[in-house]
Amino acid sequence: MGRVAGPMAVWPAPGPGRWAGGAPFRGLEEWRSVTHSADTTDANRPRALEAVLWDFDGTLVNSEPMWIEHEKDMLVRHGASWPEEQFKAQIGEPATVTAQRISESCAGAITVAQAYEELHARICARFEAGEIPFLPGARELLTDIRAHGVPCAMYTSSNKRIMSVIARVVPEFEF
Repeated sequence: MGRVAGPMAVWPAPGPGRWAGGAPFRGLEEWRSVTHSADTTDANRPRALEAVLWDFDGTLVNSEPMWIEHEKDMLVRHGASWPEEQFKAQIGEPATVTAQRISESCAGAITVAQAYEELHARICARFEAGEIPFLPGARELLTDIRAHGVPCAMYTSSNKRIMSVIARVVPEFEF
């Protein structure tokens, strides 16, 4: 999941989303089967989706490998390292906590603010360059639901800086 950088933000997006909770995508056919069922009994009558609420990181994209890569690089540059288990254990924790741990592990060679800023700058640069790790089928599902005019919104614990980049570089997230 994404790094938390303060209160949760809500991002409206005209592109669609998968229900919250990180349920894996089963592809466009799953969505179509829910909205285009051949069974027309009252209980199973096809219903148009009224709206879709998406979670960003862990549902649409998986940026954790990027975060871990940059954390490892930062630690190595300052003569420190962590066991693999530590990287996995902190997935979903606030970015401020990760920055604090990096600073402590590097014996203060980098401040918490510097670590936080560098991590976010590097993630944003990769997203700006179009390196957005969509989960399999996520982008196609966004496109398909958007084509059907279903209004969508996104909630995320990713910070506004990161989500502003996403909104600029991913057409499915036009406001």
